[in-house]
Amino acid sequence: MSAAELGFLVISTGLILMSLLLGRVTRQFHRDEIYTNLTPGMVPLPGAPDESRRVRGGQEYSDEVAVAFSPPKGLSPGLIGTVIDGRAEMRDVMATILDLAVRGHLTITAIGHDGDAPELAEQQNRPTDWQLELCEVAPPNDTLSDMERSLLQSVFSHGATTSMSAWSRSGEPRRFTESMYAQVQRNGWYRRDPRRRGIVLPTLAGIVGVGFSLLVLASQPTLFGLVAAGMSVGAAVIAIRALRGRVPRTASGSAVMIQSLGFKKYLATAEADQFSFEEAAGIFSRYLPYAIVFGVADHWSKVFGEVATRAHSAGADDLFINLMWFDLSGMDTLAAAALFGGMDGDFAGLFDVGGLGEITEGLSGFAESVGDFVSGIDFDF
Repeated sequence: MSAAELGFLVISTGLILMSLLLGRVTRQFHRDEIYTNLTPGMVPLPGAPDESRRVRGGQEYSDEVAVAFSPPKGLSPGLIGTVIDGRAEMRDVMATILDLAVRGHLTITAIGHDGDAPELAEQQNRPTDWQLELCEVAPPNDTLSDMERSLLQSVFSHGATTSMSAWSRSGEPRRFTESMYAQVQRNGWYRRDPRRRGIVLPTLAGIVGVGFSLLVLASQPTLFGLVAAGMSVGAAVIAIRALRGRVPRTASGSAVMIQSLGFKKYLATAEADQFSFEEAAGIFSRYLPYAIVFGVADHWSKVFGEVATRAHSAGADDLFINLMWFDLSGMDTLAAAALFGGMDGDFAGLFDVGGLGEITEGLSGFAESVGDFVSGIDFDF
């Protein structure tokens, strides 16, 4: 081994050690913040100290969360989905639209290919698209946030009726996600856009590493030179990963995430025995958008399929139907075509012998059809 080869090996080793140290230091700044002296998920009262620290044991809070029986107050499903993973995805947008339908701002109808009638979606046992129609009269006492108002304007920019596929192809969903990223910053959950990772410093690290490796190979094209060059490239990769770390949540963002995970725990572990018929009437549709965001819509739907079956056995058919679908704000066709596959629009046959056995599967099928549709249009993002 020549002196030059030894020198290059020493320098390359030093670069790797420096990169590892850089990673260890920067990792601390990529960890989420969390409030001190408070139960995880709680936020300080107005005027109280809001001291915080970095989470320990990982980059985000990973200890046990307490079950929450309602979502964080005043937050749309889409925003909750964005703060949980730092990404505004199509399912977050779809859940926000469904939430607006539940609250009475629009109606959703299952349709087949190229706008075919709901009957075709019924025959296919899966809707292939969704027709969206703006309600002529906004529901009273339901205030829209700026983000929700922007979404409605985007969806119905060309008229009071459209389809999800047409809207997704327009590029509007991508533009709407920008407002979701902006909103999580305005809410103080992230100090900057959670997508925005460093570019300048990682690029410089890459240039230095690759440049040094080329210099080594040019001056010492030997086995030891090749090893030194490989080590310098490895050091560059480590440095780039360290400098392009995730954007951490603020203490407020961590609190919202923990509250949301507590609500997810409730939706994912709920059982039919927990709900009375009267309680179940409105809660299914109200919480379904959140279940979609959390990826537990299948379980949530099956639970209320069981509740529907028990309602029938107890002779509470009319009570259950009238209350349960009231919150869906006119989604009769969707319910008939996508949820129960073959029932007529007024639900007269909902609890007949043929329909009773399909209730649980029908509700679950609705959740699956939403997921299938979302997956099918993710490419537009």
